[in-house]
This record gives sequence, structure tokens and C-alpha cells, in this order.
Amino acid sequence: MMRIRRNLVGFMLATLTIAASFADDAVIRKNWFNDPFFNVANDIADCPAPRGPRMTHSEMQGYAHSRAEFGTTCWLTGKCEKSNFYQYDTDISQELRRRFKQSDRFKNATLWIWMRARVVWVEGCVGEDFDERALEEFVKAIPEVRFVVPNLTCGSRGKPAYPIAEPGIDQ
Repeated sequence: MMRIRRNLVGFMLATLTIAASFADDAVIRKNWFNDPFFNVANDIADCPAPRGPRMTHSEMQGYAHSRAEFGTTCWLTGKCEKSNFYQYDTDISQELRRRFKQSDRFKNATLWIWMRARVVWVEGCVGEDFDERALEEFVKAIPEVRFVVPNLTCGSRGKPAYPIAEPGIDQ
């Protein structure tokens, strides 16, 4: 009888652990693929931080196959020198950090950059006189960049043009 109780308690604990992990999946978002995500300007106070490349575990599983396929197809077809399309992102992010650090062209903004497969998202808050086209050209000047997606909000009030990070959920 004691053995049955221990097995039942063990089964119940295992079930609760699995249920808790599914509950966490619906709530916690992470940067599962280590896509580059960083801040390049901090001039507008109270600008909400973007969610960037963070996603739930189930979203990550949904992307995993297509990322693997997309990542290697470019190389297999001879369109990429690197064996994985996503390998370009690290070099691009380093170059963007360097360029933003050396430039004072984009003052009056709080900006984050994240990228995936040579596509660069620039998200954050900008002043009314901010030149979005100049920002796009600045980022697009890096030869490996395919697209630039600016998701910018004027000022820090109102609803941002991008999904925001949620403390306690986005890690």
C-alpha cells in the first residue's frame, strides 16, 4: 500500500511539473535563437523597451524548422557564402554597434535594434524632427542587410508602434 502511495505521489508531482512548464510556456518569452538585440540610443526618457526577438517556447518550436531550412537553403543554392543565413547577423550587429557609437546623427531618439536573417528592425521613440529615411539609409549601407524595418513612435507617450517588453515575462 505504501508503494502505491509513493508511486501516486510521484505521478502527481510529475504531472504538476509538466503542467507548470506548459503554464510557463504561455507566459515566459526568451530570445531562444540568440538573435542580436541591443540598444543604440537613449535620449528620450520613458520610451518603452521593445519585445524584440523574444518568444514563447511554443513559438520557438514553430520557427525552428523554417529557420533551419531557410538558414541552409541560401548556402545550398550558392546564394550565400556562409553556411547559415543567420550567421550574417552577428557581423551586421557588430558593425551597427560600431557605426551608431561613432555617429551623432540620430540624437533625440531612444532606439533598439534586433535582427533575424539579415533583416534589421529599429524600434523605439523619436523626436518630431527625426529623419527616418536617413536612419534607414544608415542601416542599409551595410552590404549584408536585406531589409530595414523601422517601428518608431514619436515621443514616449501613446501606444508604441512595436510590441513592448513585459517585465517578468520577457527574459
